Amino acid sequence: MIHFSFIPLEELNSAVLNSLEDRYELEDVLTFETADELKIFVALLGAELSESPFQNLEEVDSSWLINRVLKSFSETEFESFYQEWIASTGRDNNMDEYGQLICFNSFVGKLNQATHKVVLQNSI
Repeated sequence: MIHFSFIPLEELNSAVLNSLEDRYELEDVLTFETADELKIFVALLGAELSESPFQNLEEVDSSWLINRVLKSFSETEFESFYQEWIASTGRDNNMDEYGQLICFNSFVGKLNQATHKVVLQNSI
């Protein structure tokens, strides 16, 4: 499993991203099997990933910026999104999967309020 940190930032600041304590305060982490699953996930939320300007971040393998506002779903809409996610990725339909995505749905508003939405592929 690969851990992906979603971090809302007002300024593109590598110092914040290199501080595990600062990141922990800001981030929501999702686990996927591949970076392709990350791309599918972001696409289902109505956005795309672009390369980020960050190089050589500590304990980070890759980084991206999300280029649009992400969709946030009502309870009914979330059920449709979740079924599309499972069908698109072939991931297991279980409580862990459902739980991580429903929690992230609550985090989307915080991400969308930020000037920059950063995604880090953690090397941990």
